Amino acid sequence: MKSKKKPLSGKKVLLYFVLFFGFVFVMDALFISIALKSHTGVITDQAYERGLDFDKWDTAAKQELDLNSQIEINSQKIRFYIESTENGAIESANVKVHGILSRNDKTDFKLLLKHTGAGWYETDIVWPQDGNWDLYFTVVTPEGTFYKKQSYRYLRR
Repeated sequence: MKSKKKPLSGKKVLLYFVLFFGFVFVMDALFISIALKSHTGVITDQAYERGLDFDKWDTAAKQELDLNSQIEINSQKIRFYIESTENGAIESANVKVHGILSRNDKTDFKLLLKHTGAGWYETDIVWPQDGNWDLYFTVVTPEGTFYKKQSYRYLRR
């Protein structure tokens, strides 16, 4: 004998409705919490001001000198050599390095390099964190001309 199907009552429909959307809500909450814990993203304080600074730097770089450079990096020192294609090694310039770790802007640094002679500039460094560092070197010569070395990537482990 066949059993008779009971028609759906309003209470069962409401229960199925609540269970379905409750399940969706729980799964969304789970996915959101996993996403926030696993990828924090790059949070940049004062992003607008930093963008304006980069634009100024990029504009100045378009009128840059034609220099040759060489970089030596180890776990404790950054050394940078610069020479002009016309005049040889550049002495007494203002040389800075800006280090950027793309996944954490709280560890960025800017350091002034000291002239050590024969076109070499260096600074001691304690790396704030391991990772892929993008290093940007800027040089202002005594005559006021500008040079930048595009990004140099250094993997610190």
